[in-house]
Amino acid sequence: MSKVNPEPNLIHIMGCYVLGNPNGEKLFQKLKNLMRPYSVEFGSPLELSAQGKELIELYFDFRLYRLWKTRQHSKLLDYEEFL
Repeated sequence: MSKVNPEPNLIHIMGCYVLGNPNGEKLFQKLKNLMRPYSVEFGSPLELSAQGKELIELYFDFRLYRLWKTRQHSKLLDYEEFL
């Protein structure tokens, strides 16, 4: 939020299907109401979409991100060998 860049800032919420869930939509609306709506926007693209992949690559190494996500749902205890 800067006067130098008057464009609205965009906060990305990823990692769960926020906009497909009634509670997620309520959360999204509450966040929009709490933040200054004229200077902050929220977005929640799907991770598997092209836009989601592009945003992940903006912040993380996509390959390592996918490995981390896989690890969250896996019984593997040691994944250092994959790095």
